[in-house]
Amino acid sequence: MYRTAIIGILGASLTFLMACEATTGKTTVQSIDDATVTASVQGKLTADKLSNFSRINVDTERSVVTLNGVVRSVEEKSRAEDLARRTAGVRTVLNNLQIQSLADNVNASTETEAGDKQMNAEVEGEPSQRVQAIKGEVLRVEGDTYFVKGEEGKEVRLHTDQTTQKTGDINQGDRIEAQMNEENHALSIRYAPTTDRRNEHTVDQLCAEKPQSQYQSGDLADGCK
Repeated sequence: MYRTAIIGILGASLTFLMACEATTGKTTVQSIDDATVTASVQGKLTADKLSNFSRINVDTERSVVTLNGVVRSVEEKSRAEDLARRTAGVRTVLNNLQIQSLADNVNASTETEAGDKQMNAEVEGEPSQRVQAIKGEVLRVEGDTYFVKGEEGKEVRLHTDQTTQKTGDINQGDRIEAQMNEENHALSIRYAPTTDRRNEHTVDQLCAEKPQSQYQSGDLADGCK
């Protein structure tokens, strides 16, 4: 019974090892050797007190060690490669390590390009909206909606919200200037003061109101007939 169990375990192990060899193309001995080399190189990098190699990934394939990750300087990149080369079982080293500042610049450039592409896609996907300028008198205000009598006498309804740029306190009877889109949403609205002409007088009115005899030479009366 015991002998049968041992034979079964050995058979299963052999089947597993043969399957691994068929999948990776490497012999069982090669797989073990590569794993040992990876652990050795990783151990040397971790134990090095002169540098910080915590962001380095080590991979070994048929005794060829590949270093991926980020280091702080050119010196650290060279030192990591040197430590890997001096590890037993290493045939050659592929150093793909990136310098911290260069890696940040590459990442920032990639993110910027991605953001620009996304913005362009959004802009291209949305039709541009026409903006129309409105000038007129506020007939009434209902909540966030302003009813304005335009210069052509047509009543226009302006919807406002927190995105609308408002300038001045706008009430019924005020004259305003606004910009709205095709959906009658006010992009901006501001109070437009008018000139009070009630106190303006023409020369003829002043001449009629005050006898010419009361003006001195060179005064306004010079323009009176």
